Amino acid sequence: MGSSVSTAGVSSVLPSTNISKVFGKNQDRPSKRHFGIELVSGQPQTPTLDTAFTKVSVDHIIKTTCPSLFHNGRGVRMVPTPFLLDGRAQTVYSVMQARKRDNHTDIRYDRELMDMSDGGIVSLDWYPERPVRKITTPSSSSSSSSSDGSHTHTGSASVPIVVVLPGSMGSSSEYYIRHLATTLDSQGPRGCRMVVVNHRGFARTPCITTRVQSFGYTDDLRQVIDYLQATYPESPLGAVGYSMGGNMLTKYLGEQSGHCKLSAAVTVCCPYDVTKLYDTISKSTLFNNRVLQPSLTKSAKWFIRRYEDVIQSGKDKYDIEALLRAKTVVEIDTLLTAPISGYESCEQYYRESSSFDYVPKIRTPLLAINSRDDPMVPVDAIPVESFRNNPSTALVLVKHGGHLGFFSGMVPRIWYMDPL
Repeated sequence: MGSSVSTAGVSSVLPSTNISKVFGKNQDRPSKRHFGIELVSGQPQTPTLDTAFTKVSVDHIIKTTCPSLFHNGRGVRMVPTPFLLDGRAQTVYSVMQARKRDNHTDIRYDRELMDMSDGGIVSLDWYPERPVRKITTPSSSSSSSSSDGSHTHTGSASVPIVVVLPGSMGSSSEYYIRHLATTLDSQGPRGCRMVVVNHRGFARTPCITTRVQSFGYTDDLRQVIDYLQATYPESPLGAVGYSMGGNMLTKYLGEQSGHCKLSAAVTVCCPYDVTKLYDTISKSTLFNNRVLQPSLTKSAKWFIRRYEDVIQSGKDKYDIEALLRAKTVVEIDTLLTAPISGYESCEQYYRESSSFDYVPKIRTPLLAINSRDDPMVPVDAIPVESFRNNPSTALVLVKHGGHLGFFSGMVPRIWYMDPL
């Protein structure tokens, strides 16, 4: 059903697994020259009245205002944590940190439930709190700080709002999302509000319809953004999407093209080509067989067990026993995700859910961050040429970041928080 690796799945596999066998005994240790990032972005066309492209490219914005990516005329380096030099190690470490709480991530959300047009429900987890709905005058607007150092934003109608889309089986509780919340809140004199869109059935969000999360379904996101724009018209809207959430966001940006209501967007580890993603994790390797597939299927089976009655409430019935015996995500997608989402085959579901072909249509400034050693998203799944030809987009390729890892420093910290 998706691409995020569950904490429970990994922790149940790793204790009995020889890590050197999973990661390989002779992994190349990268030298310092291998740590530079690669920036791929397009240049603006000659401005005309009817051009759909931005007059200033994202490339120009990065090179002039983002020293964490481009400094002194060249790209910066992302030096991975010394004991996390391999993409698989970065990926597993990220999963093992999923429920960690520290000074940066011990937070509470302000929850709002939102009804979807088809009768479903998504939950919106706000940090530090939901905005005040009334529009205040500049003289009455305020942005105070709470005892823990966070901004309360009380009465600040124009504070930017950042919409966050977790990966499959993920939610607002993920460590990197909680870290992002405090990072955004600390930016500038007023900070940014963050709101996480929890997928149906996750993070204690009710699941009351047969619509299950999938890579290509963007209607919930569209409704949330429309609601936020209508409710808080003075607040600029941005978005961040992780993994599957990044694919949904990229596809949404392409679908909306020049009519998008977002001011800017960022994706981290977007898979782009869902077929290639599953081709990659379906290869018979020790890491896939002992770590990825068991973890991914365990998460999907948890959802199936918990919401079996809802899944079976539609006109079509599904073989629950076969789903619970499945060894791979492709089996589960073939038996459930594809047909319940209206696709005739798993192949059609993967093909039509991919965001690869939507990148050229994007007209909203987009920064995409991917890793060359991502064990789930191969480099040939990334539409590099589309980024190169679209001045509204920029792609940052890091050589050693894994999937949702990007840990740097002797004491691991998430490198991409600074560019975000």
